[in-house]
Amino acid sequence: VPFRGRYYQLKPEKADVVSRHIYPVPPFKGDVGVHFSPCVDETRGPGLIVGPSFSLALDKEAYRPTQVSPWYALQLVSSKAFWAFAANLGYASVSAQVQRDWSKARFVEEARQLIPSLTADDFVEGFTGVMAHSLDARTGLPFNDFIFEVTAASRHPALAAMPDAAAGGSTVLRRPVPRVVNVRNAPSPAATSALAIAEHVASIVDSDLKVALS
Repeated sequence: VPFRGRYYQLKPEKADVVSRHIYPVPPFKGDVGVHFSPCVDETRGPGLIVGPSFSLALDKEAYRPTQVSPWYALQLVSSKAFWAFAANLGYASVSAQVQRDWSKARFVEEARQLIPSLTADDFVEGFTGVMAHSLDARTGLPFNDFIFEVTAASRHPALAAMPDAAAGGSTVLRRPVPRVVNVRNAPSPAATSALAIAEHVASIVDSDLKVALS
């Protein structure tokens, strides 16, 4: 299921308002909430991104709220996992997500709960990303670990020891598609773990598919 995350940036003169990551106190249903992340902007030097909003995307590449695929939306609402997910979130949480996605004022209101001195004028448009997240069809809860799909019975000891994803660990699915390794689910901290994931995929290719990697 695709989710859209929309970010704003603080203006350069406000970029030094904090020097560390700031997150809201959990629990948040479905996401970690709007947070502040210092970063390096190649064009303007040090910067501060704020976000993301977190909202269901009604197309696989819906980078704007107005981008909707009727066929994809129909498939989505026909899924048991979708309705289980919506029930877990509740109306109030879904409504808040939609408001943050569509309304800058609502987004800023939530951000100001962490830094009250900021105003709407301090925020400028940032960027938007779309993240695919796997849901448990029974409970509607997101899988919070990596899911790898491979094509053959594994002989890799590390894979054999992996717990089931529904219990909070990684899992490996095997499908009769020749010579394919698919990272089906890579939630946070996937970017932080990118090199480790690459090494793990390489080991699967070597062990399961018997493809020599130079």
